[in-house]
Amino acid sequence: HVKKILTEEYGYVLDSLKNSKFTIIEINTSDIEFPQKNYNEFVKTSDLSGYKNKKGICGLVKMIDNKYLVIDGYHRINANLDKNNIKVILAY
Repeated sequence: HVKKILTEEYGYVLDSLKNSKFTIIEINTSDIEFPQKNYNEFVKTSDLSGYKNKKGICGLVKMIDNKYLVIDGYHRINANLDKNNIKVILAY
């Protein structure tokens, strides 16, 4: 279902996700990294109040070197970094 949603939203699935499986997990926000630094700085200057306090899934991540790299959900994750833990979809 995740690949279908990504295809509907973006028109494609990243090559790094094509053979992935997915599960929903809760992660510590201190273990999150944003690989697209420039885009992340842009997102942080946006009004994120509409993304705050989401109880559901905040984004899509992949674990690399013991860190969760954000693939999708920069706005939702940034808006909820004040929490200790958030729910995400883990691609593995």
